[in-house]
Amino acid sequence: MTSTTSKQSAASQPGRSGTASRSAAGAKKSASAGAASSASRKSGAQSGSARSSKAPAKSAAAKKSASKTTLKGAAKKTASTAKKAAVKTPAQKNPSTRGTAAKGSNPPLGSRTRYTTGKAYPDLSVLKPDIGLAKALYEDYAGQIGEISASMIYLYQNLKLTTQDEKKAAAVMHGIYLVELSHLQRLGEMINRLGADANFAVPGVEKRFWRADMIPYPKTLKAMVGRDLSFEKKTVQSYENTLHRVKEPTVRKTLELILEDERLHVKALEQLEKEISKRAGTAAEKTRAPRAARSQDVTPIQRATSKKNDTVVRANQGEAAKQRPAAPRAAHSSGRPARAAAGRKAEKRS
Repeated sequence: MTSTTSKQSAASQPGRSGTASRSAAGAKKSASAGAASSASRKSGAQSGSARSSKAPAKSAAAKKSASKTTLKGAAKKTASTAKKAAVKTPAQKNPSTRGTAAKGSNPPLGSRTRYTTGKAYPDLSVLKPDIGLAKALYEDYAGQIGEISASMIYLYQNLKLTTQDEKKAAAVMHGIYLVELSHLQRLGEMINRLGADANFAVPGVEKRFWRADMIPYPKTLKAMVGRDLSFEKKTVQSYENTLHRVKEPTVRKTLELILEDERLHVKALEQLEKEISKRAGTAAEKTRAPRAARSQDVTPIQRATSKKNDTVVRANQGEAAKQRPAAPRAAHSSGRPARAAAGRKAEKRS
């Protein structure tokens, strides 16, 4: 009995050991599967976190681009609105600053702002009738050196100067013409408000109406500028004489402002005259330049060769002069010198 029981227990032990080994293998498999699942969970969590971190970045970039687009659109709208407003609402003109240039600006030569002080003129509506005072203004208004003469002179010259070299001078004439025309209008308005007729005639025993033959018509730019400069200096003197006779404050202030403009014209014309003289000197230098260039182009070797050739030529000329036979003395038509020589020889023998 004992032996059979031991045999049975021995036979049952191998089965238990197999079952244990199988259970251990299963446990290993389950452990590895658990590890794999945990690793997959971790990787999934990491990928999810990466996705979640990328998503906010993308959304922030989208928000920035959207805000930039919005700002650009708003800027374009405001610019277009400003342009429309500028077109619809024209700039208001300030009469006190009329004719003045903006600070830091450089007006073109043909602009009147270069040739006027731009100061505001007094209000002429305060003037009361005064025929005697009006007569004192006629010479500067319609006389031979008055504002109508100045306006016509500069208008003619501006139309006459058409070449490219005369472009700057034509612009100067045009700018001064505009200022002189405003002076003419200002004087005419004063004459009317003082109770007289602003016709283009100087009163006197006989009215002297302005005529086109009162002004010169020079043909060259140099002659034009010279005549204009002389004319402006006479105009300055005329206004100074008028101011000695005028006491009314509004008229005096107006004449003083016109006089300041005329002095600016003198300076502008003097500058233009200097530029013309300088340009004429440059042109003369250009005509002399080719001759100087030819002398400078000669090399030292060429100069030495030329000098040697000159020496040889002079030597040859000297040899030819030595070999040339002496010219016979011209025979005298009368025999008096020969007879006189024969008489002197006879005296020596005796």
